[in-house]
Amino acid sequence: MPPAEAWPSTTSSPPQTSSPPETSPPQLVLWQWEHRTGFKNYDEKACERIEAAYQRGESHVRLKAGKMKSTPKELFFEDMIQFDPITKNHRPIRRLGPDSCLQRWKRRVNGLYRTLETGRPRRMTYEQYYSTQAESWKKLDHPIRAVLESEHEPGCCTRVAKSSWFSFVTILVVVLNAVWLGIDANLNNAPIIWEADPGFQVAEYCFCLYFVVELIIRFCAFERKRDCWRDSWFCFDATLVVLMVGETLVTLPVWLSGAHNGEAGFGDLSILLVARILRLIKLGRVVRLLRHAPEALSMVKGLLHASRSVFVTMLLLLVLLYLFGIIFKTQAEASEELRPKFSHVGVSMVYLLLHGTFLDAVSDEVPVLKEESVVLTILFLVFIFLSSFTILNMLIGILVEVVTSVSRREQERLAVLDLKTNLRDILEVHDKDDDQHVRKDEFELLMRNPEMYMILTNFGVDAEDLVGMKDILFEIREPGEGVSDDPEEPENTDVAEKSSCLAGVSLSRKISFDEFMDTVLRLRGGNGALVRDIVDLREYVRQRMDRLELQLPGESQPFTDGPSPRWAVATGTSGPCTMLRPSTEGMEFVASQFAEICAEVRDLRERLAGLEKRQQEVGPA
Repeated sequence: MPPAEAWPSTTSSPPQTSSPPETSPPQLVLWQWEHRTGFKNYDEKACERIEAAYQRGESHVRLKAGKMKSTPKELFFEDMIQFDPITKNHRPIRRLGPDSCLQRWKRRVNGLYRTLETGRPRRMTYEQYYSTQAESWKKLDHPIRAVLESEHEPGCCTRVAKSSWFSFVTILVVVLNAVWLGIDANLNNAPIIWEADPGFQVAEYCFCLYFVVELIIRFCAFERKRDCWRDSWFCFDATLVVLMVGETLVTLPVWLSGAHNGEAGFGDLSILLVARILRLIKLGRVVRLLRHAPEALSMVKGLLHASRSVFVTMLLLLVLLYLFGIIFKTQAEASEELRPKFSHVGVSMVYLLLHGTFLDAVSDEVPVLKEESVVLTILFLVFIFLSSFTILNMLIGILVEVVTSVSRREQERLAVLDLKTNLRDILEVHDKDDDQHVRKDEFELLMRNPEMYMILTNFGVDAEDLVGMKDILFEIREPGEGVSDDPEEPENTDVAEKSSCLAGVSLSRKISFDEFMDTVLRLRGGNGALVRDIVDLREYVRQRMDRLELQLPGESQPFTDGPSPRWAVATGTSGPCTMLRPSTEGMEFVASQFAEICAEVRDLRERLAGLEKRQQEVGPA
């Protein structure tokens, strides 16, 4: 990377290798790209995006550039080059501005963190980035373009709340607070914080101050402030902060009234008891660590989902203990040795729970029961098989099944969230007109992106299948089969479609990002063939047959909103019909079109068979 240079002044003469400086607001850092007339500046928004990615330790960044700010560009920091995926041109870039040792170390640490997170090399060059996806270029060799929504400009609190350093410091403070709670419980014997040593007071106030500031920053980061109540973690943290501040406010009047010197009445003692309970509730802050441990969080969610099954199992065990407690109480009346052990139904239930369910010293109790009563011995063994070997093992099986199911759903949710985030990031850069839709000519450029191919492969989607569905995705639908998401699209699509069919012109529609995401999710390898897929196949064949009938040569017929041509032929009178007597050229045309439809149907059937085979292979695993 070239050495950092001083920020050029707008009044001083520009260097000989650079063009005259463009009028732009003053910035701390400037990024430039090489033009044939010299280096030119990126605009302010692009410079901020590039610098943010550079300081995060990213190996490359995507952005829109060009005269109309509609051309996708990719910048690689290791090579300091700009790559145009459309023209395949490379241009050198450079950075002008301060670059301190602290910034370099920060980039290095962030780069190592992203390497551990993504598994990619920390210093990935352009050649490494594209050589790993060389095969995808051969498989997806088509023309190109793409689309997406504009970027929301975040505020200061939003940038702080989303930064990795803020998250790291918060986790560190939570860990220190959990450790401090144990130290405070061992060394601080004061009943209230106001009577503790100054060191304990300072530590408590520092923790309280940080958590209050953190909560305020997270609250200001919401674009709509009322959305904060939809975030369960924010509500949880807000409750803990209120309790932490409330502990100080509750104990202050008690300390001022002298209740700590033994002069407190019943009301003051109740306040002190509430304050101690509030101190114990602060232990709930340790739960925040589960947010950064997905595996532990999945287990906790599994336990919550299994609470009903656990309750029913425990109720069944309680009923079993009650029934056998009554039996042992009545049968032990005749034995002087067993009467103290089963003197009451409650005592009998406790005995059976400890020795029959938990198997505590069962080898010592069975010989005693055998000497006194063979019937009670057999009943005791039956109880062991029912409670310990059956109910408890059934409880373990239920927990394992529920936790596994919840963990699988959680992993699926995180995978889908990661897929949508990465795809939207790519679409943002390739967006041209900011209409949040993808057209057919833009779809192939998107599929030529190597990172797009890598994201789809990691998610389990075959990129070739997605490319093969290009014609189906962007084919104009009939009015009854769906409504376009584009408000500018004309309502009389059926007339335009029929006219284009007769004229031999193929029109294509554009799909929204949500529809594109839904298509990608449906093409995942682990998914099975659903009824929805069969219905889509039948509807596609029906539409193709209708279009084929519209293209039959013969007398031109006006387009109406009446029944389809096939229905008109089937229900018509016995008069002459040109559609039933097509010419030789018409028959050849119908035969060729029918052969194409049969080939497409066979291809779709093979794909459905492949999906079912994958589902059978994934199912037992």
